[in-house]
Amino acid sequence: MEIKKINSCSFFDETVLSLELKQLFSHPSYAGHRLMVPDHGDYFALPRHQETKILLNRNQDPYIMSNICRHRNAKMLDKRGSIDSIVCPIHRWTYDLEGTLIGAPHFLNTPSCQLHSTKLLDWNGLLFEDITENEILNLKNNPFIDYFSLFDYSFHSLDTHICNYNWKTFIEVYLDDYHVAPFHPGLSSFVNCKYLDWFFCDTFSVQAVSFNSSTSIQSTKTYKTWKSNVVRYKKNNNLKYGAIWMLIYPNIMLEWYPQTVVVSHIYPLDPQKTLNITEFYYSEEIASFYPEYIDSQKRAYKETVKEDDEIAERIDRGRKFNVDSRLENSGINHPILEKGIPQFYKYLRNKSQPNLREKYFETFV
Repeated sequence: MEIKKINSCSFFDETVLSLELKQLFSHPSYAGHRLMVPDHGDYFALPRHQETKILLNRNQDPYIMSNICRHRNAKMLDKRGSIDSIVCPIHRWTYDLEGTLIGAPHFLNTPSCQLHSTKLLDWNGLLFEDITENEILNLKNNPFIDYFSLFDYSFHSLDTHICNYNWKTFIEVYLDDYHVAPFHPGLSSFVNCKYLDWFFCDTFSVQAVSFNSSTSIQSTKTYKTWKSNVVRYKKNNNLKYGAIWMLIYPNIMLEWYPQTVVVSHIYPLDPQKTLNITEFYYSEEIASFYPEYIDSQKRAYKETVKEDDEIAERIDRGRKFNVDSRLENSGINHPILEKGIPQFYKYLRNKSQPNLREKYFETFV
């Protein structure tokens, strides 16, 4: 049975969010991509954890490790870099890459201390703190998996962005191809949602939209520049897709564009505030020789992000009015262009425990 809607109150309720964090966001926990720390000793301070944890390459094995000194609880490393040891800038306590304290100035005996670390699990270069073999097998069923293989790619940059709406609204907009033509003049000149392929699995969904090869369609200056670069630097003449958007439920998105992969992951901060962390990866050829391609892609991407923010904010403003007025949403979805939204609701039903499920699907009174 198709699930057409969930209770609008769940987008504004602190109790619902508390249950979601426990039941939906604890597993699988995405840490980053191998390309963020390609060599031994490379680290990346993770913004999701306010840089209190680092992604660390230890002899080519990826770990997530505490970045909090065991002495006075200070944050030690900033941003990213390459290290032989971890040195706290406050009192110079020093740890090896295993996390063992090896130096404490002016102590007669070095205290016995260890930074907590966890070896990460790998799927296609994406690193998780906890993902089951079953979930990995499911992900391997993705018919578009080759598009997300980052062989011969390199990490470029990471951006963070605060969204002033509910995390579920973010996902609904991500799964909605119906708004692309009327609301995204740039994006709709780059992709053609009339030619849309969906793939669904219990743990993820994929939407693949064709490349819009038309040169006469109206666009924006930003997308005209990027599309021109895509055509100029494309690797073959048969550019079938303009974008492939994958969602690993509930909050991890992989986006393929020509010679570009974007990994986004979102985390709710409160019912109407969501942290979006976005990683950009480019083919090594593009990353090494064509900075204008990267600049044009990122500008186009951010143009669409801004438009998506407006859509989501409008939706949640309308939802809030309906909640306050004791009105319910219609639950009408386009059978093709919004096909992914009921699948997301199905995931919420199947993954949530009874105390959360009843909040999603209780009768609105």
